[in-house]
Amino acid sequence: ELQRRQPGNAPAPVIYDVAAAERQSSAVHAVASTLKLARELGAKESALPSAIDEVKQHNRALHEISARQRSSQPLRGSVAVGLARVLQFCWNAQFRQQVRDYANQLPAAPGSKRVLLVGNAAGDDRLHWAVENGGACVVGELTDANWFADRPTAEAPVTSFETIGQRAHARASLAQQLARSGETLLYTAQAVRADAVLVWLIEEDSALGWVLPQQLAALTRAGVPTLVLTRQTWAAGAGTLGAIERFCAGLES
Repeated sequence: ELQRRQPGNAPAPVIYDVAAAERQSSAVHAVASTLKLARELGAKESALPSAIDEVKQHNRALHEISARQRSSQPLRGSVAVGLARVLQFCWNAQFRQQVRDYANQLPAAPGSKRVLLVGNAAGDDRLHWAVENGGACVVGELTDANWFADRPTAEAPVTSFETIGQRAHARASLAQQLARSGETLLYTAQAVRADAVLVWLIEEDSALGWVLPQQLAALTRAGVPTLVLTRQTWAAGAGTLGAIERFCAGLES
């Protein structure tokens, strides 16, 4: 759009296109796309070790926030996601430590009810605020934004862009995770000791809705209160926020 409006004076788009289908052609495409991105950014494989270490330090800070959310004294969900956002946009080591120190001194959320947020990534923290206005707190998120990063696992060292492409292809999307097990939401809710689950999907989503029925059935069998909001506008209007607030307020009884 910028190029259309400003011919010859707009930035060139840099797109990382990773095919997620579980077939060899998609894996080949992911590797080729990774190599193309590396060329466009002028990245060198010799810099991978230090870059990977930086990512590990970054993720460690995110995992600390996530662990706080799972604890018996979580931060306000709106604050936790705000901290995760700023960490994603600034990778300065000193700033990262300042954020960690700041998070450690913050008080726990006043709400006693714990909510698992599932679905698409909200554009801001209004969903979290609606939960908090209802006297609850988001203590875990399972969204396509993955603000708090994946938990660290033992993996072989990354020494090439080909390996990065292969891992990017192998990484399961949220829809794929839910499709592989009909009780993923239930297990996640139990892991964070959630009292309820909030599912929020935008109108444009064409994948998550197909894998929800099994997940919701498992939550129903386990007696977990669940609010399902599908085909929502990305802006999450007053009606949506009001429904979330009333749902969370009702958990008190």
